[in-house]
Amino acid sequence: MKKFLSLASAFMLLWYAAPGAYGDYDSLSYLYAGDTAIYLNNVGRTKDSLTGVCPDYFEVDAAGGLKLTRPVDPLFIDAMHARGIAVTPFVSNHWNRDNGRAALRNREALSDALAARVREDRLDG
Repeated sequence: MKKFLSLASAFMLLWYAAPGAYGDYDSLSYLYAGDTAIYLNNVGRTKDSLTGVCPDYFEVDAAGGLKLTRPVDPLFIDAMHARGIAVTPFVSNHWNRDNGRAALRNREALSDALAARVREDRLDG
């Protein structure tokens, strides 16, 4: 048994230390309850470690439709794209169960509205 544990430990160490073991990765950050200046500052503090951000521009309304929480800032989107960072919509129901259920009932219209905003605002999906 001791021999097996030693071999298993050695294998794990070699696997973790193998070239490319930490290769490609995605690092995503949700951006909530701030403004463009705060978001830019917070993204800058990550020292280019992010591959994607999700600003809080959208929420689900009581009818299950898409509602803007704040105007989408094209300057922020341009700044993220210039850094090679994808901007993906963050859609919240703010833990409101009724709004979430309404969104599920209205899923086709909600997804169509979100897809239209992705195209209009040059988001990354």
